Amino acid sequence: MTGGAGTGKSAIGLQIKAELEAQGRTVMYASGSRAFNGALQEHVGYGDRQFKETFTYFSSFVTPPDPPLDVLIRDEAHRLRDRSTSRLWKQKDWGTGPQVDELLAASRLTVFFLDEGQSVRPHDVGTVDLIKDAAARHDAMVVPYKLRERFRCGGSDAYVRWVRALLGVADGEPGAWRPDGLVHIEVADTPEELEQIIRTQALAGASARMVAGYCWPWTKPLGKERRHGDGTRGARIALGDGRKLDGGELDVGEQGHVPSPAETTARGSGPAESLGGGFSLQPAPATGPLEFPVQPPAPRPSEEHAP
Repeated sequence: MTGGAGTGKSAIGLQIKAELEAQGRTVMYASGSRAFNGALQEHVGYGDRQFKETFTYFSSFVTPPDPPLDVLIRDEAHRLRDRSTSRLWKQKDWGTGPQVDELLAASRLTVFFLDEGQSVRPHDVGTVDLIKDAAARHDAMVVPYKLRERFRCGGSDAYVRWVRALLGVADGEPGAWRPDGLVHIEVADTPEELEQIIRTQALAGASARMVAGYCWPWTKPLGKERRHGDGTRGARIALGDGRKLDGGELDVGEQGHVPSPAETTARGSGPAESLGGGFSLQPAPATGPLEFPVQPPAPRPSEEHAP
């Protein structure tokens, strides 16, 4: 099932999970995103430990379950990797074949949700063609479906088209933004100016969050527990006035992590000054924070900063 951001992929996946579990089926929900899983577990799982354990990661199926699951739902399948590996595993425990094959072997029915336009990292290999090729190897029937209606960005198709043209992921030349009454856009010249806009929105009762891109110099906490000298966790960005905004590590792994402010940001809770990586900001279905992206400066390499 394919569809752009905000077309309801996750909401449909969760509904499928609930209905099939009510029928007594064994169902697991897998994704490749730590922040995404954290948001789902927080908003959907509440305090039910057994329910939370039905949410897992793509890399969890190197050894297929026996017997196979009835259904495995794979959200954000554009984040599939070539193989299942982890820096926390011994190399002998790594997957030896394509990750997509491991996922197909894990269940009788497989549901993939993906948006190829969201593949932003070099190791993201999930595509419709990749899944079709793997299905052919497993002699599995593929039933494609495309979602078109959007339930995010205020329902503004004009905003989505404008952003896609601006980023060069759609045909057509980007033009000036024309207000459509659904989305409001402001451009701030400095992080301090943006911070003031966000604090104003938060004081007015809005859920507001600042997010930053990868080319900002994120200072990386050190040590086994990934703490700064003052005992706090998570990466930081220094503003021009000498203050530092705290954030979480930029969703760089799948498992074995210390919970970070990035996950709190993803769930839409915490103070307005919590800083999240743009890719880690993952609202749960039908809820989540407003996004206020930061325009980053040019990269400034430094041994003291995270890449």
